[in-house]
Amino acid sequence: MSQDSRELASLAEPHFRRNLLFAAPVDLVWGFGAAFVALGPIITVCLHRLGASNLLIALAPAMQTVGFSLLQLPAIHLTRKVRAKRYIFVAFHCCALFWSLGGLLTLFWGQTRPGVLVWVLPLVVGLFSAGLSLAMPLWGQLLPRFFPDYRRGLVSGVLLFGAGLGGVAGGLVATHALARWPFPYNFAYLFLAGGVIMAASVLPYLFMHETVPEGAGREEQQGLGRILRHVWREDHRLRRLVAVRYVTEFGGVGAAFLAVYALARFHLPDATAGAFALALSLGSAIGAPLLGRTGDRRGWRRGMAWGMVSIAAAFALAVGAWRPETIYGVFVLAGVAAAADWMCYVNLLVEMSTEEHRGYYQAMAASLALPPRLVAPFFWGWLGDTVGLRPVFAACLVLMVVGWILLLALVDDPRRPGQRVLRRSGLRPPWFTWH
Repeated sequence: MSQDSRELASLAEPHFRRNLLFAAPVDLVWGFGAAFVALGPIITVCLHRLGASNLLIALAPAMQTVGFSLLQLPAIHLTRKVRAKRYIFVAFHCCALFWSLGGLLTLFWGQTRPGVLVWVLPLVVGLFSAGLSLAMPLWGQLLPRFFPDYRRGLVSGVLLFGAGLGGVAGGLVATHALARWPFPYNFAYLFLAGGVIMAASVLPYLFMHETVPEGAGREEQQGLGRILRHVWREDHRLRRLVAVRYVTEFGGVGAAFLAVYALARFHLPDATAGAFALALSLGSAIGAPLLGRTGDRRGWRRGMAWGMVSIAAAFALAVGAWRPETIYGVFVLAGVAAAADWMCYVNLLVEMSTEEHRGYYQAMAASLALPPRLVAPFFWGWLGDTVGLRPVFAACLVLMVVGWILLLALVDDPRRPGQRVLRRSGLRPPWFTWH
């Protein structure tokens, strides 16, 4: 832990309980609302019911990627002089109201203009993700300001556990709503409610104590390009991690088609999408405390590795699914992987960085991951329309296994330098000069 991290942790410790008390309900309520608009179980099923092909359904995760990746770097650079960042963090989350707009459009166009709506809903996904992309780099800065570094695994586990429980409750409500009302009104009501709930859920952040480091916001003015070049040249760990993410991002996007595959193969009703959202949240709730403990004790790289194992197991189970009930296990495993991807990856980036460049690490990593995230949905959608989705899941399984091997071989955990296989076992080949 660097000197500035130690000082920040000592200042944040007295406010730990108060901040955790305010933060826990945020994730609980956010998870409840997010279950209504879950991309994999809910949005893709809605697009499928509107008559979209797999290739067109791929537009939704692609728009999520574009929205989530493009604005993080300018957002973190333009807000770096803002000392208290929680206010703009809350303001950016008003983007959730785009889902309420999507609900209104689904309500009025679901029956009369389904051909237009299959293009509008991915646009809503993109707008919502763009708003989140403004907020997410700030979270990488706020997390150590709210909570001490040595408690970050505990905090992340508690928050994601709350989000998972909220998602379970939201999945139950979504299942009931999808069964009670006819299409498209059932999806429209979910979108309307989900947007309002998520936008309101972040308000408690305004009452948390933000420990602002001395001198924050008064750093010497530097150009964005100069900062990015410095970070990229100086930190080989970031370069290796981004290389591994290229493989895992390309494979992980295949999970967006799991619900569509299950409904088409087993001829399941719309309400099953809500049950899938419940299973996804349940997996996140189960995995979050375990992964948080793993991160605190063993390092965040190990948590990421377990997440890759989980999503690989989900793809394997989807390939061999013989009954509809097995798909619930697929989504539980995918939920564990989602918790690992969010919690472990973000915390690993936080530990790699310094207070001065913390937000830039997360923003740069998200922006550099744009090419595989953008290409993969369309590739898997095209392949699914051509040969079916089971070969897609088999290919994604292979990529996740390759990504797991590369993670262990190339990436060091900041807490445990020298841990990667190629260094520790002397297997580094003579042509391997990337350091």
